[in-house]
Amino acid sequence: MRALDQALLAYGKSQAYPFHMPGHKRRFPRSLDPNLMDITEIEGFDDLHDASGMIADIERDLAELYGVEEARLLLGGSTLGNLVSLLAHLKPGDSLLMARNCHKSIYHGAILGRLSVEYVYPRALSNGLQGPIEAASVQEALRAAEEVGRKVKLVAITSPSYEGVVSDLFAIARVAHAHGALLLVDAAHGAHFGFHPYFPPSMADQGADLLVTSLHKTLPFYTMTAALLLPHGSGADRERVSDMIDYLETSSPSYILMGQAAAALRFLRREGEAYFQANARDLKDFYRACESLRALEILRTDDPGKIVISCARTDLTGQDLMEWLRKDYQLELEMASFDYVLAMTSLMDTSEGLQRLQRALLEIDGILRETGAMPENLQDKTWGEQSGGDRVDSGGKDNSAGENDSADGIDGAGKDDSAGKSDSAGRVDGAGKDDSAGENDSADGIDGAGKSDSVDGVDGAGKNDSVGRVDGAIDYGIVYGSRRKLLEPWQALEEKWEDLELKACAGRVSRDSILLYPPGIPLVHSGEEITECVILYLKRALKDGLKVQGLREGKARVLR
Repeated sequence: MRALDQALLAYGKSQAYPFHMPGHKRRFPRSLDPNLMDITEIEGFDDLHDASGMIADIERDLAELYGVEEARLLLGGSTLGNLVSLLAHLKPGDSLLMARNCHKSIYHGAILGRLSVEYVYPRALSNGLQGPIEAASVQEALRAAEEVGRKVKLVAITSPSYEGVVSDLFAIARVAHAHGALLLVDAAHGAHFGFHPYFPPSMADQGADLLVTSLHKTLPFYTMTAALLLPHGSGADRERVSDMIDYLETSSPSYILMGQAAAALRFLRREGEAYFQANARDLKDFYRACESLRALEILRTDDPGKIVISCARTDLTGQDLMEWLRKDYQLELEMASFDYVLAMTSLMDTSEGLQRLQRALLEIDGILRETGAMPENLQDKTWGEQSGGDRVDSGGKDNSAGENDSADGIDGAGKDDSAGKSDSAGRVDGAGKDDSAGENDSADGIDGAGKSDSVDGVDGAGKNDSVGRVDGAIDYGIVYGSRRKLLEPWQALEEKWEDLELKACAGRVSRDSILLYPPGIPLVHSGEEITECVILYLKRALKDGLKVQGLREGKARVLR
Protein backbone atom coordinates (compact mmCIF):
# COMPACT_ATOMS: atom_id res chain seq x y z
CA MET A 1 0.00 0.00 0.00
CA ARG A 2 1.31 3.43 -0.92
CA ALA A 3 1.74 6.20 1.60
CA LEU A 4 -1.04 8.77 1.91
CA ASP A 5 0.93 11.59 0.29
CA GLN A 6 1.71 9.41 -2.72
CA ALA A 7 -1.90 8.30 -3.09
CA LEU A 8 -3.16 11.88 -2.85
CA LEU A 9 -0.78 13.09 -5.54
CA ALA A 10 -1.68 10.19 -7.82
CA TYR A 11 -5.40 10.85 -7.39
CA GLY A 12 -4.93 14.57 -7.99
CA LYS A 13 -3.04 13.94 -11.23
CA SER A 14 -5.39 11.24 -12.48
CA GLN A 15 -8.35 11.52 -14.82
CA ALA A 16 -10.77 11.10 -11.90
CA TYR A 17 -13.27 13.96 -11.74
CA PRO A 18 -14.29 15.03 -8.21
CA PHE A 19 -18.04 15.15 -7.66
CA HIS A 20 -17.31 15.41 -3.96
CA MET A 21 -16.30 18.08 -1.50
CA PRO A 22 -14.32 20.29 -1.07
CA GLY A 23 -15.91 22.87 -3.31
CA HIS A 24 -12.69 24.20 -4.82
CA LYS A 25 -12.61 21.05 -6.99
CA ARG A 26 -8.80 21.17 -7.19
CA ARG A 27 -9.02 24.40 -9.19
CA PHE A 28 -8.49 27.19 -6.65
CA PRO A 29 -6.05 28.51 -5.84
CA ARG A 30 -3.07 27.02 -7.63
CA SER A 31 -0.83 29.99 -6.98
CA LEU A 32 -0.51 29.55 -3.20
CA ASP A 33 2.42 27.53 -1.89
CA PRO A 34 1.52 25.95 1.48
CA ASN A 35 5.19 25.80 2.47
CA LEU A 36 5.38 29.58 2.25
CA MET A 37 2.14 30.08 4.20
CA ASP A 38 2.58 27.69 7.12
CA ILE A 39 3.52 29.91 10.04
CA THR A 40 2.49 30.55 13.63
CA GLU A 41 1.27 33.74 15.31
CA ILE A 42 4.28 35.89 14.56
CA GLU A 43 4.33 39.68 14.65
CA GLY A 44 2.13 41.32 12.05
CA PHE A 45 -0.03 38.29 11.17
CA ASP A 46 -2.82 38.63 13.75
CA ASP A 47 -4.20 35.94 16.08
CA LEU A 48 -7.42 33.98 15.48
CA HIS A 49 -8.16 33.96 19.21
CA ASP A 50 -7.72 37.72 19.55
CA ALA A 51 -8.27 38.96 16.03
CA SER A 52 -7.73 42.64 15.37
CA GLY A 53 -5.99 42.79 12.01
CA MET A 54 -5.99 40.63 8.89
CA ILE A 55 -7.94 37.76 10.48
CA ALA A 56 -10.51 40.22 11.80
CA ASP A 57 -10.83 41.45 8.21
CA ILE A 58 -11.68 37.90 7.10
CA GLU A 59 -14.45 37.71 9.69
CA ARG A 60 -15.80 41.14 8.69
CA ASP A 61 -15.77 40.06 5.04
CA LEU A 62 -17.69 36.90 5.96
CA ALA A 63 -20.27 38.94 7.88
CA GLU A 64 -20.69 41.25 4.89
CA LEU A 65 -20.87 38.36 2.45
CA TYR A 66 -23.76 36.75 4.33
CA GLY A 67 -25.38 39.93 5.60
CA VAL A 68 -25.12 39.03 9.29
CA GLU A 69 -24.17 41.04 12.34
CA GLU A 70 -21.17 38.90 13.23
CA ALA A 71 -19.27 36.00 11.69
CA ARG A 72 -16.65 33.81 13.32
CA LEU A 73 -14.13 31.95 11.19
CA LEU A 74 -13.89 28.30 12.26
CA LEU A 75 -11.05 25.90 11.43
CA GLY A 76 -12.76 22.82 12.83
CA GLY A 77 -15.55 22.57 10.30
CA SER A 78 -19.25 22.88 11.11
CA THR A 79 -18.63 20.29 13.82
CA LEU A 80 -16.86 22.99 15.85
CA GLY A 81 -19.67 25.48 15.23
CA ASN A 82 -22.31 23.03 16.38
CA LEU A 83 -20.41 22.14 19.55
CA VAL A 84 -19.78 25.80 20.35
CA SER A 85 -23.44 26.71 19.81
CA LEU A 86 -24.74 23.99 22.11
CA LEU A 87 -22.21 24.33 24.90
CA ALA A 88 -22.45 28.13 24.92
CA HIS A 89 -26.18 28.12 25.61
CA LEU A 90 -27.04 24.91 27.48
CA LYS A 91 -25.91 23.59 30.82
CA PRO A 92 -26.06 19.98 32.10
CA GLY A 93 -29.64 18.78 32.40
CA ASP A 94 -31.07 21.38 30.01
CA SER A 95 -33.48 20.17 27.34
CA LEU A 96 -32.48 20.14 23.67
CA LEU A 97 -34.98 19.47 20.88
CA MET A 98 -33.10 18.28 17.83
CA ALA A 99 -34.01 16.94 14.42
CA ARG A 100 -33.37 13.22 14.18
CA ASN A 101 -31.50 13.75 10.91
CA CYS A 102 -28.95 16.08 12.50
CA HIS A 103 -25.28 15.40 11.94
CA LYS A 104 -23.46 13.35 14.56
CA SER A 105 -21.73 16.49 15.87
CA ILE A 106 -25.06 17.67 17.34
CA TYR A 107 -25.43 14.29 19.06
CA HIS A 108 -21.89 14.58 20.35
CA GLY A 109 -22.58 18.06 21.68
CA ALA A 110 -25.55 16.71 23.62
CA ILE A 111 -23.27 14.09 25.18
CA LEU A 112 -20.53 16.54 26.06
CA GLY A 113 -23.07 18.92 27.56
CA ARG A 114 -24.89 16.13 29.44
CA LEU A 115 -28.16 17.34 27.94
CA SER A 116 -31.66 15.89 27.99
CA VAL A 117 -32.58 15.18 24.38
CA GLU A 118 -35.90 15.06 22.55
CA TYR A 119 -36.30 14.47 18.82
CA VAL A 120 -38.37 15.84 15.97
CA TYR A 121 -38.58 13.77 12.79
CA PRO A 122 -38.38 14.80 9.14
CA ARG A 123 -41.30 14.05 6.91
CA ALA A 124 -40.65 11.40 4.27
CA LEU A 125 -40.94 12.50 0.64
CA SER A 126 -42.70 10.49 -2.04
CA ASN A 127 -39.32 9.63 -3.58
CA GLY A 128 -38.23 7.96 -0.34
CA LEU A 129 -35.76 10.61 0.82
CA GLN A 130 -36.01 12.30 4.16
CA GLY A 131 -37.94 15.50 3.73
CA PRO A 132 -38.00 18.77 5.64
CA ILE A 133 -38.59 19.36 9.31
CA GLU A 134 -42.08 20.83 9.67
CA ALA A 135 -42.87 23.71 11.99
CA ALA A 136 -45.96 21.79 13.13
CA SER A 137 -43.74 18.92 14.28
CA VAL A 138 -41.54 21.32 16.23
CA GLN A 139 -44.62 22.89 17.81
CA GLU A 140 -45.98 19.50 18.83
CA ALA A 141 -42.66 18.41 20.34
CA LEU A 142 -42.24 21.64 22.30
CA ARG A 143 -45.75 21.39 23.70
CA ALA A 144 -45.22 17.74 24.63
CA ALA A 145 -42.06 18.65 26.53
CA GLU A 146 -43.83 21.44 28.38
CA GLU A 147 -46.69 19.15 29.37
CA VAL A 148 -44.26 16.97 31.32
CA GLY A 149 -42.48 19.90 32.89
CA ARG A 150 -39.48 20.19 30.57
CA LYS A 151 -38.49 23.55 29.14
CA VAL A 152 -36.66 23.25 25.82
CA LYS A 153 -34.01 25.94 25.65
CA LEU A 154 -32.69 25.30 22.16
CA VAL A 155 -33.99 23.73 18.94
CA ALA A 156 -31.38 22.33 16.53
CA ILE A 157 -32.16 21.35 12.95
CA THR A 158 -30.21 20.60 9.79
CA SER A 159 -31.16 22.58 6.70
CA PRO A 160 -30.33 21.88 3.97
CA SER A 161 -29.96 18.14 4.35
CA TYR A 162 -27.07 16.26 2.77
CA GLU A 163 -29.26 15.72 -0.28
CA GLY A 164 -30.37 19.35 -0.49
CA VAL A 165 -33.79 19.35 1.21
CA VAL A 166 -34.60 22.71 2.82
CA SER A 167 -36.86 23.32 5.82
CA ASP A 168 -39.02 26.41 6.39
CA LEU A 169 -36.78 28.29 8.81
CA PHE A 170 -39.08 31.29 9.09
CA ALA A 171 -41.90 29.12 10.42
CA ILE A 172 -39.66 27.02 12.67
CA ALA A 173 -38.00 30.14 14.12
CA ARG A 174 -41.40 31.65 14.95
CA VAL A 175 -42.43 28.48 16.77
CA ALA A 176 -39.13 28.12 18.66
CA HIS A 177 -39.06 31.76 19.75
CA ALA A 178 -42.70 31.65 20.81
CA HIS A 179 -41.72 28.90 23.25
CA GLY A 180 -38.66 30.80 24.48
CA ALA A 181 -36.13 28.59 22.67
CA LEU A 182 -33.18 29.58 20.52
CA LEU A 183 -32.85 28.14 17.02
CA LEU A 184 -29.57 26.60 15.85
CA VAL A 185 -29.43 25.72 12.15
CA ASP A 186 -26.70 23.41 10.90
CA ALA A 187 -26.46 24.75 7.35
CA ALA A 188 -23.20 22.96 6.60
CA HIS A 189 -24.36 22.16 3.08
CA GLY A 190 -25.84 25.58 2.33
CA ALA A 191 -22.81 27.88 2.16
CA HIS A 192 -23.62 28.66 -1.50
CA PHE A 193 -27.25 29.62 -0.92
CA GLY A 194 -28.15 33.16 -1.88
CA PHE A 195 -25.35 33.69 -4.41
CA HIS A 196 -27.54 33.05 -7.46
CA PRO A 197 -31.33 32.80 -7.98
CA TYR A 198 -31.00 29.24 -9.33
CA PHE A 199 -30.12 28.12 -5.81
CA PRO A 200 -32.19 28.57 -2.65
CA PRO A 201 -32.02 31.95 -0.90
CA SER A 202 -29.59 32.63 1.91
CA MET A 203 -30.75 31.33 5.27
CA ALA A 204 -28.91 34.01 7.22
CA ASP A 205 -31.99 36.23 7.50
CA GLN A 206 -34.65 33.59 8.16
CA GLY A 207 -34.85 33.79 11.94
CA ALA A 208 -32.08 31.50 13.17
CA ASP A 209 -30.14 32.65 16.22
CA LEU A 210 -27.07 30.67 15.25
CA LEU A 211 -26.25 29.52 11.72
CA VAL A 212 -23.32 27.18 11.11
CA THR A 213 -22.05 26.61 7.58
CA SER A 214 -19.17 24.69 5.99
CA LEU A 215 -17.51 27.06 3.56
CA HIS A 216 -15.40 24.20 2.24
CA LYS A 217 -18.31 22.00 1.14
CA THR A 218 -19.74 24.04 -1.74
CA LEU A 219 -17.48 27.09 -2.03
CA PRO A 220 -13.77 27.30 -3.01
CA PHE A 221 -12.36 27.00 0.51
CA TYR A 222 -10.02 24.37 1.88
CA THR A 223 -11.37 21.49 3.94
CA MET A 224 -12.18 22.31 7.60
CA THR A 225 -12.93 25.98 6.86
CA ALA A 226 -16.34 26.94 8.24
CA ALA A 227 -18.20 29.87 9.77
CA LEU A 228 -20.52 30.52 12.69
CA LEU A 229 -22.93 33.28 11.68
CA LEU A 230 -24.85 35.41 14.18
CA PRO A 231 -27.67 37.15 12.28
CA HIS A 232 -29.11 40.55 13.12
CA GLY A 233 -31.52 40.21 16.03
CA SER A 234 -29.96 36.94 17.17
CA GLY A 235 -30.61 35.91 20.74
CA ALA A 236 -27.23 34.17 20.98
CA ASP A 237 -24.94 34.96 23.89
CA ARG A 238 -21.94 36.41 22.06
CA GLU A 239 -19.66 36.35 25.08
CA ARG A 240 -20.34 32.68 25.74
CA VAL A 241 -19.87 31.92 22.03
CA SER A 242 -16.45 33.59 22.15
CA ASP A 243 -15.58 31.66 25.29
CA MET A 244 -16.48 28.32 23.76
CA ILE A 245 -14.59 29.03 20.56
CA ASP A 246 -11.58 29.83 22.70
CA TYR A 247 -11.99 26.58 24.64
CA LEU A 248 -12.68 24.26 21.68
CA GLU A 249 -10.76 25.78 18.74
CA THR A 250 -7.17 24.72 18.30
CA SER A 251 -4.59 27.07 19.79
CA SER A 252 -2.46 26.45 16.69
CA PRO A 253 -4.75 27.55 13.85
CA SER A 254 -3.57 26.89 10.32
CA TYR A 255 -2.44 29.98 8.46
CA ILE A 256 -2.70 27.92 5.28
CA LEU A 257 -6.46 27.64 5.82
CA MET A 258 -6.84 31.27 6.89
CA GLY A 259 -4.70 32.59 4.05
CA GLN A 260 -6.63 30.55 1.51
CA ALA A 261 -9.90 31.79 3.06
CA ALA A 262 -8.81 35.37 2.42
CA ALA A 263 -8.05 34.48 -1.21
CA ALA A 264 -11.37 32.66 -1.61
CA LEU A 265 -13.35 35.62 -0.26
CA ARG A 266 -11.53 37.95 -2.65
CA PHE A 267 -12.28 35.58 -5.53
CA LEU A 268 -15.98 35.41 -4.64
CA ARG A 269 -16.24 39.20 -4.58
CA ARG A 270 -14.50 39.62 -7.93
CA GLU A 271 -15.53 36.60 -9.96
CA GLY A 272 -18.12 34.64 -8.00
CA GLU A 273 -21.13 35.96 -9.89
CA ALA A 274 -19.79 34.86 -13.27
CA TYR A 275 -18.85 31.42 -11.97
CA PHE A 276 -22.25 30.88 -10.37
CA GLN A 277 -23.95 31.89 -13.61
CA ALA A 278 -21.91 29.38 -15.58
CA ASN A 279 -22.56 26.67 -12.99
CA ALA A 280 -26.32 27.33 -13.14
CA ARG A 281 -26.26 27.09 -16.93
CA ASP A 282 -24.30 23.82 -16.87
CA LEU A 283 -26.59 22.27 -14.26
CA LYS A 284 -29.67 23.16 -16.31
CA ASP A 285 -28.12 21.52 -19.35
CA PHE A 286 -27.31 18.45 -17.28
CA TYR A 287 -30.81 18.04 -15.85
CA ARG A 288 -32.41 18.62 -19.23
CA ALA A 289 -30.28 15.92 -20.84
CA CYS A 290 -31.04 13.47 -18.01
CA GLU A 291 -34.80 13.72 -18.45
CA SER A 292 -34.51 10.76 -20.85
CA LEU A 293 -33.25 8.42 -18.09
CA ARG A 294 -35.56 5.44 -17.57
CA ALA A 295 -33.75 2.84 -15.44
CA LEU A 296 -31.94 5.44 -13.36
CA GLU A 297 -33.72 8.50 -12.03
CA ILE A 298 -32.64 11.96 -10.90
CA LEU A 299 -34.34 12.83 -7.61
CA ARG A 300 -34.84 16.59 -7.52
CA THR A 301 -34.53 18.39 -4.21
CA ASP A 302 -34.51 22.07 -3.27
CA ASP A 303 -30.81 22.44 -4.10
CA PRO A 304 -29.99 21.72 -7.76
CA GLY A 305 -26.32 21.63 -6.82
CA LYS A 306 -26.93 18.26 -5.17
CA ILE A 307 -27.36 15.64 -7.88
CA VAL A 308 -29.19 12.67 -6.34
CA ILE A 309 -29.20 9.66 -8.67
CA SER A 310 -31.57 6.84 -7.76
CA CYS A 311 -31.09 3.25 -8.83
CA ALA A 312 -34.19 2.03 -6.96
CA ARG A 313 -35.83 0.93 -10.22
CA THR A 314 -32.93 -1.44 -10.91
CA ASP A 315 -31.23 -4.33 -9.13
CA LEU A 316 -28.21 -2.13 -8.44
CA THR A 317 -27.35 -0.88 -4.98
CA GLY A 318 -26.07 2.63 -4.50
CA GLN A 319 -22.59 1.20 -3.97
CA ASP A 320 -22.87 -0.73 -7.24
CA LEU A 321 -23.63 2.45 -9.14
CA MET A 322 -20.91 4.40 -7.38
CA GLU A 323 -18.34 1.70 -8.21
CA TRP A 324 -19.51 1.55 -11.83
CA LEU A 325 -19.06 5.30 -12.23
CA ARG A 326 -15.64 5.11 -10.58
CA LYS A 327 -14.23 2.15 -12.49
CA ASP A 328 -15.57 2.72 -15.98
CA TYR A 329 -15.89 6.52 -16.07
CA GLN A 330 -13.36 7.82 -13.51
CA LEU A 331 -16.05 9.79 -11.72
CA GLU A 332 -15.66 9.96 -7.94
CA LEU A 333 -18.94 10.78 -6.19
CA GLU A 334 -19.57 12.05 -2.68
CA MET A 335 -21.52 9.17 -1.20
CA ALA A 336 -23.60 6.06 -1.81
CA SER A 337 -26.69 5.10 0.15
CA PHE A 338 -28.84 2.01 -0.11
CA ASP A 339 -30.42 2.87 -3.46
CA TYR A 340 -28.97 6.17 -4.59
CA VAL A 341 -25.73 8.07 -4.99
CA LEU A 342 -24.97 11.74 -4.47
CA ALA A 343 -22.82 13.90 -6.71
CA MET A 344 -21.85 17.21 -5.13
CA THR A 345 -21.27 20.19 -7.36
CA SER A 346 -20.05 23.72 -6.83
CA LEU A 347 -19.42 26.90 -8.78
CA MET A 348 -15.95 25.50 -9.51
CA ASP A 349 -17.23 22.55 -11.55
CA THR A 350 -16.44 22.64 -15.25
CA SER A 351 -18.83 22.18 -18.15
CA GLU A 352 -16.77 19.18 -19.24
CA GLY A 353 -17.04 17.58 -15.81
CA LEU A 354 -20.84 17.73 -15.78
CA GLN A 355 -20.94 16.50 -19.37
CA ARG A 356 -18.83 13.50 -18.36
CA LEU A 357 -21.34 12.62 -15.65
CA GLN A 358 -24.24 13.16 -18.05
CA ARG A 359 -22.73 10.89 -20.71
CA ALA A 360 -21.91 8.23 -18.13
CA LEU A 361 -25.45 8.15 -16.71
CA LEU A 362 -27.04 7.99 -20.15
CA GLU A 363 -24.73 5.15 -21.18
CA ILE A 364 -25.32 3.20 -17.96
CA ASP A 365 -29.05 3.77 -18.30
CA GLY A 366 -28.95 2.34 -21.81
CA ILE A 367 -27.06 -0.74 -20.63
CA LEU A 368 -29.52 -1.31 -17.80
CA ARG A 369 -32.51 -0.92 -20.11
CA GLU A 370 -31.00 -3.41 -22.54
CA THR A 371 -29.51 -6.04 -20.23
CA GLY A 372 -30.94 -5.22 -16.81
CA ALA A 373 -27.56 -5.75 -15.14
CA MET A 374 -24.15 -4.21 -14.62
CA PRO A 375 -21.18 -5.58 -16.62
CA GLU A 376 -19.66 -8.81 -15.31
CA ASN A 377 -16.28 -7.19 -14.68
CA LEU A 378 -17.94 -4.97 -12.05
CA GLN A 379 -19.80 -7.72 -10.23
CA ASP A 380 -16.96 -8.86 -7.97
CA LYS A 381 -18.44 -6.79 -5.09
CA THR A 382 -15.04 -6.02 -3.61
CA TRP A 383 -16.37 -2.96 -1.88
CA GLY A 384 -14.44 -1.22 0.83
CA GLU A 385 -11.26 -0.58 -1.16
CA GLN A 386 -10.15 3.01 -1.13
CA SER A 387 -10.61 4.99 -4.31
CA GLY A 388 -7.87 7.04 -5.83
CA GLY A 389 -4.66 6.30 -7.63
CA ASP A 390 -5.09 2.53 -7.73
CA ARG A 391 -8.46 2.80 -9.43
CA VAL A 392 -7.83 5.36 -12.11
CA ASP A 393 -5.40 5.91 -14.92
CA SER A 394 -2.72 8.05 -13.37
CA GLY A 395 -0.99 8.67 -16.63
CA GLY A 396 -1.88 12.26 -17.23
CA LYS A 397 -3.66 15.27 -15.87
CA ASP A 398 -7.37 15.81 -16.01
CA ASN A 399 -7.57 18.78 -18.34
CA SER A 400 -11.13 19.41 -17.28
CA ALA A 401 -9.86 20.22 -13.81
CA GLY A 402 -8.77 23.60 -15.02
CA GLU A 403 -5.23 24.61 -16.03
CA ASN A 404 -4.60 28.26 -15.36
CA ASP A 405 -2.15 31.07 -15.70
CA SER A 406 -4.00 33.87 -13.97
CA ALA A 407 -2.97 35.51 -10.74
CA ASP A 408 -5.67 33.88 -8.64
CA GLY A 409 -5.06 30.46 -10.17
CA ILE A 410 -8.28 30.35 -12.21
CA ASP A 411 -8.45 29.80 -15.92
CA GLY A 412 -11.19 32.35 -16.52
CA ALA A 413 -13.82 29.66 -16.99
CA GLY A 414 -17.35 30.39 -16.04
CA LYS A 415 -17.68 33.99 -17.14
CA ASP A 416 -20.53 33.43 -19.56
CA ASP A 417 -22.99 36.16 -18.66
CA SER A 418 -25.78 34.41 -20.55
CA ALA A 419 -25.84 31.69 -17.91
CA GLY A 420 -28.38 31.50 -15.18
CA LYS A 421 -31.43 32.77 -17.03
CA SER A 422 -34.03 30.36 -15.84
CA ASP A 423 -37.62 30.06 -17.02
CA SER A 424 -38.65 27.98 -14.04
CA ALA A 425 -37.85 29.88 -10.86
CA GLY A 426 -34.35 28.58 -10.52
CA ARG A 427 -35.04 25.02 -11.60
CA VAL A 428 -34.37 23.07 -14.76
CA ASP A 429 -36.81 24.05 -17.46
CA GLY A 430 -39.75 21.71 -17.32
CA ALA A 431 -38.43 19.80 -14.32
CA GLY A 432 -40.66 21.09 -11.54
CA LYS A 433 -40.32 20.86 -7.83
CA ASP A 434 -41.09 17.61 -6.00
CA ASP A 435 -44.74 18.18 -5.23
CA SER A 436 -44.43 16.22 -2.03
CA ALA A 437 -41.75 18.50 -0.63
CA GLY A 438 -42.92 20.85 2.03
CA GLU A 439 -46.61 20.01 1.67
CA ASN A 440 -48.17 18.23 4.56
CA ASP A 441 -51.74 17.69 5.64
CA SER A 442 -51.06 15.88 8.89
CA ALA A 443 -51.03 17.58 12.25
CA ASP A 444 -47.56 16.56 13.25
CA GLY A 445 -45.89 16.99 9.86
CA ILE A 446 -44.36 13.50 9.85
CA ASP A 447 -46.90 11.67 7.67
CA GLY A 448 -46.26 8.44 9.49
CA ALA A 449 -42.54 8.47 8.89
CA GLY A 450 -40.41 7.18 11.66
CA LYS A 451 -43.22 5.97 13.90
CA SER A 452 -42.23 2.34 14.01
CA ASP A 453 -39.93 0.98 16.71
CA SER A 454 -40.05 -2.59 15.52
CA VAL A 455 -39.61 -4.81 12.52
CA ASP A 456 -43.34 -4.59 11.89
CA GLY A 457 -42.71 -1.14 10.47
CA VAL A 458 -40.67 -2.60 7.62
CA ASP A 459 -43.43 -4.71 6.08
CA GLY A 460 -41.59 -7.97 5.90
CA ALA A 461 -38.14 -6.50 5.76
CA GLY A 462 -35.25 -8.62 4.67
CA LYS A 463 -37.21 -11.33 2.85
CA ASN A 464 -35.60 -10.85 -0.54
CA ASP A 465 -31.99 -11.93 -0.16
CA SER A 466 -31.39 -12.34 -3.89
CA VAL A 467 -31.50 -8.60 -4.40
CA GLY A 468 -30.61 -7.55 -0.87
CA ARG A 469 -33.57 -5.18 -0.73
CA VAL A 470 -35.77 -4.65 2.28
CA ASP A 471 -39.08 -5.74 0.79
CA GLY A 472 -37.88 -4.39 -2.55
CA ALA A 473 -37.43 -0.79 -1.38
CA ILE A 474 -35.84 1.37 1.27
CA ASP A 475 -38.02 3.53 3.50
CA TYR A 476 -35.72 6.20 4.88
CA GLY A 477 -38.46 7.34 7.23
CA ILE A 478 -38.01 3.99 8.97
CA VAL A 479 -34.24 3.78 8.57
CA TYR A 480 -33.90 7.01 10.52
CA GLY A 481 -37.18 6.67 12.41
CA SER A 482 -38.00 6.82 16.09
CA ARG A 483 -36.27 4.55 18.61
CA ARG A 484 -37.12 3.91 22.25
CA LYS A 485 -34.80 5.94 24.49
CA LEU A 486 -34.08 4.29 27.83
CA LEU A 487 -31.22 6.53 28.94
CA GLU A 488 -29.90 9.93 28.00
CA PRO A 489 -26.97 9.49 25.61
CA TRP A 490 -24.39 10.72 28.12
CA GLN A 491 -25.74 8.34 30.76
CA ALA A 492 -25.33 5.36 28.45
CA LEU A 493 -21.64 6.11 28.03
CA GLU A 494 -21.10 5.78 31.77
CA GLU A 495 -22.67 2.31 32.09
CA LYS A 496 -20.96 -1.08 31.91
CA TRP A 497 -21.04 -2.69 28.49
CA GLU A 498 -20.26 -5.76 26.43
CA ASP A 499 -19.74 -6.45 22.72
CA LEU A 500 -22.30 -8.74 21.06
CA GLU A 501 -22.80 -10.09 17.57
CA LEU A 502 -25.27 -7.82 15.81
CA LYS A 503 -27.82 -10.62 15.36
CA ALA A 504 -28.00 -11.06 19.15
CA CYS A 505 -28.63 -7.40 19.96
CA ALA A 506 -32.40 -7.11 19.50
CA GLY A 507 -33.92 -5.55 22.59
CA ARG A 508 -30.57 -4.47 24.00
CA VAL A 509 -29.60 -0.86 24.72
CA SER A 510 -26.84 0.54 22.53
CA ARG A 511 -23.88 2.07 24.30
CA ASP A 512 -22.64 3.73 21.10
CA SER A 513 -24.09 5.57 18.17
CA ILE A 514 -24.30 3.34 15.08
CA LEU A 515 -24.53 5.19 11.81
CA LEU A 516 -23.82 5.26 8.10
CA TYR A 517 -21.03 7.71 7.26
CA PRO A 518 -21.67 9.62 5.18
CA PRO A 519 -24.17 11.11 5.94
CA GLY A 520 -23.43 10.71 9.66
CA ILE A 521 -27.00 10.32 10.97
CA PRO A 522 -27.43 7.62 13.63
CA LEU A 523 -29.66 4.63 12.92
CA VAL A 524 -29.56 4.03 16.65
CA HIS A 525 -28.01 6.33 19.25
CA SER A 526 -26.45 5.86 22.67
CA GLY A 527 -29.10 4.88 25.22
CA GLU A 528 -31.60 3.64 22.63
CA GLU A 529 -33.01 0.16 22.07
CA ILE A 530 -31.62 -1.81 19.15
CA THR A 531 -34.62 -3.22 17.33
CA GLU A 532 -34.94 -5.96 14.73
CA CYS A 533 -35.60 -3.17 12.25
CA VAL A 534 -32.24 -1.55 13.01
CA ILE A 535 -30.46 -4.90 12.74
CA LEU A 536 -32.01 -5.65 9.36
CA TYR A 537 -31.03 -2.31 7.92
CA LEU A 538 -27.51 -2.54 9.33
CA LYS A 539 -27.12 -5.99 7.78
CA ARG A 540 -28.34 -4.58 4.49
CA ALA A 541 -25.89 -1.68 4.75
CA LEU A 542 -22.97 -4.03 5.42
CA LYS A 543 -24.02 -6.31 2.57
CA ASP A 544 -24.24 -3.35 0.21
CA GLY A 545 -20.77 -2.19 1.17
CA LEU A 546 -21.86 1.03 2.87
CA LYS A 547 -19.61 2.54 5.51
CA VAL A 548 -20.99 1.74 8.96
CA GLN A 549 -19.50 3.41 12.02
CA GLY A 550 -20.09 2.22 15.59
CA LEU A 551 -19.61 -1.52 15.05
CA ARG A 552 -16.45 -3.36 16.04
CA GLU A 553 -15.73 -6.30 13.75
CA GLY A 554 -19.45 -6.76 13.22
CA LYS A 555 -20.28 -6.48 16.91
CA ALA A 556 -22.33 -3.82 18.66
CA ARG A 557 -21.43 -2.43 22.06
CA VAL A 558 -24.48 -2.79 24.33
CA LEU A 559 -25.20 -2.16 27.99
CA ARG A 560 -25.01 -5.08 30.39
